[in-house]
Amino acid sequence: MTLHELGHSLQAIKFGVRVKDITLMPMGGLAQMEEIPEEPNKELRIAIAGPLVNFGTAALLIGIGALLDARALLPLK
Repeated sequence: MTLHELGHSLQAIKFGVRVKDITLMPMGGLAQMEEIPEEPNKELRIAIAGPLVNFGTAALLIGIGALLDARALLPLK
């Protein structure tokens, strides 16, 4: 969750948008920005940055699990 919000924030900073703070809650988080870019392309890139971080993290962990030949602790029956 922290990395997800950080992904949104870093993309916003890249476009010159000031991020006031990041609030983390049990069911999610919120990156508070001073403004939303007027250009739809920039707004879209900020919006998808968080989920892309999630996919990247999942891919990394799956890759590490495959390299280590990891097995599930609990069977999925």
